[in-house]
Amino acid sequence: MAVIPRSPLLDSLEWLEYAFQPAGEPPPAEAAYGHQRHSATVVTDIENIPPKSCESDGVIG
Repeated sequence: MAVIPRSPLLDSLEWLEYAFQPAGEPPPAEAAYGHQRHSATVVTDIENIPPKSCESDGVIG
């Protein structure tokens, strides 16, 4: 069974539905997405100042 990556930060936002798309799979037509290839690490914009100052695959602004 494949491991589905989850972000604790995104999981804490009860109103948000999200998924990390597996590499090579086309996104659903109705999806809003970015390219994520490495992990389920998501940070806030404050944690990522200056830009690219920490490792993450998503940033919440």
